[in-house]
Amino acid sequence: MFNLPEELLLLLMDEDNGEATVVPERTLSYALAGAALLELALQGRIDTGLDTLEVTDATPLNDDLLDPVLADIVEESKESQRNPEFWVRRVAERSEDLRLRALEGLAAAGVVEADETGFFSLSRLVARTRRYPATSVPHEQEVWLRVVHAVFSDEIPDTRDIVIIGLANACDVFRQMLLPEEYAEARERIELISRLELLSRSVIDGIRNLTLAEAYARRRGIQEKGGGWPRASGHLPIIGHVLQFRNTINGFLTEQYRKLGPVFEISLLSKKWLVLAGPEANSFLLREGKHYLHTNHVAWQGFAQQFGGTRALAGIDGAEHLRLRRFMREGYSRRQLLKDLSQAVDVVDREMQEWSKTRPVSVFPSVQRMVVNQLGESMSGFSPQEYIDDILDFIHALEMVYMANLYPKFMAYTPKIRRARRRVEELFERVLAAHEPSLRVGEVPNLSDTLTEMRRSSPDFITDKNLFVDFMGPFLAGADTSSSATSFMLYSLLKHPDVLARVHEEADQLFANGTPTADGLRDMPVTHRAIQETLRLHPIVPVMVRTVANSFEFSGYWIPAGTPVWVAMPVSHHLPEIYPDPQRFDIDRFLPERREHSQPGAYVPFGFGPHSCLGQGAAQIQMALIIATILHRAEVALDPPDYQLELNSIPIPTPSRSFKVRLTRWRE
Repeated sequence: MFNLPEELLLLLMDEDNGEATVVPERTLSYALAGAALLELALQGRIDTGLDTLEVTDATPLNDDLLDPVLADIVEESKESQRNPEFWVRRVAERSEDLRLRALEGLAAAGVVEADETGFFSLSRLVARTRRYPATSVPHEQEVWLRVVHAVFSDEIPDTRDIVIIGLANACDVFRQMLLPEEYAEARERIELISRLELLSRSVIDGIRNLTLAEAYARRRGIQEKGGGWPRASGHLPIIGHVLQFRNTINGFLTEQYRKLGPVFEISLLSKKWLVLAGPEANSFLLREGKHYLHTNHVAWQGFAQQFGGTRALAGIDGAEHLRLRRFMREGYSRRQLLKDLSQAVDVVDREMQEWSKTRPVSVFPSVQRMVVNQLGESMSGFSPQEYIDDILDFIHALEMVYMANLYPKFMAYTPKIRRARRRVEELFERVLAAHEPSLRVGEVPNLSDTLTEMRRSSPDFITDKNLFVDFMGPFLAGADTSSSATSFMLYSLLKHPDVLARVHEEADQLFANGTPTADGLRDMPVTHRAIQETLRLHPIVPVMVRTVANSFEFSGYWIPAGTPVWVAMPVSHHLPEIYPDPQRFDIDRFLPERREHSQPGAYVPFGFGPHSCLGQGAAQIQMALIIATILHRAEVALDPPDYQLELNSIPIPTPSRSFKVRLTRWRE
């Protein structure tokens, strides 16, 4: 039987899009706390009265979610007696832990599923059958069906369902979960059911009291602060803050955060953006962002239209986005890269054979070719080697026009870009032809196979035009992002010989028996800590561009619907109160005894929520494999030896072409 916190989360989860019904973060915290307390009451461990909460049995339940709550109540009760409202507030302090443990328990039972980004959604089996996986308990029927039956019938629900209805009513979720006419019909019965159990009445009243008190306090705070937000310093007419962004986006945003707090305004070429930054913004948006922020539909629509499509995965929200993401999840997973590691190593070897023995090599363009080739071969089964320059030219032009808004639109139609587009279209036709079902018999399915099958089975969802956009994903996915991160990592290692020597040792061990193995790639603790530290200093997603869909309050400011927003997650990566000496490359920050990144909102290198980077697992494996192959095959050095890294910050931070290495010796 699932406990009350687990069933409450299931009740709030929308099977159509996998997201929770809109519940304010603090309200959900109180509701989860109340659910934990009431589960302890149902299990006979505590008893609640109108003004009391007493321990009746201190025996642990062997439950990782409930036992810490029980232990806290037992310890506090030795000193003084507290009322239910006190305990709702107290247990709400650990609500994030309650939520994660509840979701992990549901995932273990097969009721919810999580992708590689940690985004949970109702499993497809439960969404379709409206029943949980087979169990021997009477409550195997899906909680929403039980609640609806109780609300729209004359039967008296059992105690557990009465408590669930009371908790949901305290969150005011029935107003969102039912149609207006349904809610009007059921409102009185919902209130009646919520009051049936004395056991739960005091806890639910506590939730309501605390929620109302906080809402009143927030309104007063907003009125006192006036609702305006400060502007970042250094603003110039017309160009705004463009000059500050040319060298380091994260550095400038971190500086403004420290001066102005987590909410401030910037401008770029006469367009204003509201920035939400720092660990408090990260923590808030990790939980609440899906309710209040939408992706930048206009920018991504223009991007997709250049491929002849009408939408891109990153430019849609809700059920359509989740459905497409689910279909693509396996295709972008690390398993695709791991299925043929010898092929991935060959890609690096071929590129390295082009390195001159007499002239320095510009690192970023070379790594770009490695990354794009690896992803193309693993995710589509087709090498884009002869098209790479065209792919990179095309994608760069579209990013500068539609994502960064720094090029006029005619720049997407210059003769050079038109030629590049024709070449990209030719690549698409070749990949499409290579994935005719008759040619793929016996082959391990990849992302292109999945998309081809989706086109046949769901022609209304995957149109011919949108198929082009989705097919090109593997060739475009890492062109800037993982290519930059891998290049940054190589620079950091060459600047830190002590860490380089340790990573070098792991690289040689990986190749000790010839071709690397998946287990060998996983067993590289120093390398993976170096990857984590690289992504802290140089995150794959420097900002997320969003639009406010529903007005909300944050940090004392009112953020109205329609406001264009930059979510600057990596600002927290550069704060000394989280990471001492934050600009220092220190891979031991991630050791179990330090775990500086485990603080709330401290580490967000891949974005957050439903739109977090779908290929983050593959990106980290790719970084490890490329770096290990380079170090195992050759000895390289910075050229010049005292070189200091220069960045191109737009559209995202990438190493300058001035970052070069010299091949000093082949090791094989």
